[in-house]
Amino acid sequence: MSIIQVLSLPIVELGNAIRWWYGPGLRWMNRWFIRELVWVEQREHLGRWMANLFSPMYGDASWQGRMISIFMRIIVLVYRLVWSLVWSVLHGIMWLCYAALPPLALLMIVKRFL
Repeated sequence: MSIIQVLSLPIVELGNAIRWWYGPGLRWMNRWFIRELVWVEQREHLGRWMANLFSPMYGDASWQGRMISIFMRIIVLVYRLVWSLVWSVLHGIMWLCYAALPPLALLMIVKRFL
């Protein structure tokens, strides 16, 4: 192995790591992010809560029962929507951190040696 090959090896390996990071690694991260969003919707059953918003709870069809039912379901639905939004934003931040990590690391290395 020549000196040029030995000295260029870290550069080649860095290129391979970056290619993997933004290729298969980013595809894996995208699938993970979508799986988490689907999991949140399945866990919280937001569609079911919205579909049953105006149906009476416990079969109480009186106007008082319907008012209490709507009020309680709106409170629960707002809580679940806020929780789902916070969970999704946190996962979005984690995805952005994953995507921004190599350029930030490279920037820190360059700043260190300048």
